[in-house]
Amino acid sequence: MTHCAAVLKTTRFCLSRFAEQFPFDCGLFDDDVHMNSKGTRVKAQLFAEAIIKSGLLATRQQHSHMTRSLAIRERANQLAQ
Repeated sequence: MTHCAAVLKTTRFCLSRFAEQFPFDCGLFDDDVHMNSKGTRVKAQLFAEAIIKSGLLATRQQHSHMTRSLAIRERANQLAQ
């Protein structure tokens, strides 16, 4: 793992080469700068794919376990007070 990858993993940031992946299609822009709704959907899909590939999101099973653990911890803190 490179230093950059290690920093991104420990800080939970996701790095993606968006400009290299975005299709060169004038139909995705209203003008030279601003995307139209179709372009925005393409951008969102690329971002979603990058986030999923990064592994930074918990799986449903991990999320369920974390939610239960947090609820138990919160209840224990309430009882301790």
